[in-house]
Amino acid sequence: MNALREADDDTFAFVRSLFENASADGSIRDLPAEKLTLVLWAALLGCAEVYRTGIAQRRGIDQLDDLVGVLIEVLLAGLVPR
Repeated sequence: MNALREADDDTFAFVRSLFENASADGSIRDLPAEKLTLVLWAALLGCAEVYRTGIAQRRGIDQLDDLVGVLIEVLLAGLVPR
């Protein structure tokens, strides 16, 4: 379980650094990277759960990639600098 937690922490830190860098260079709105990362994390876990439990498939989404792709599109559209 320690290895899983370490992998989670490392990946979370990597994604947070992506948000920090994108915010610093003006690619995305200036929002707290820690919170953005946690929101993305929660949304991705939610996607995984609705796919794992069959909810997505019952709603006509047969590929997890399709669900995650829409999530990323929506997130990125909301992060466009104003």
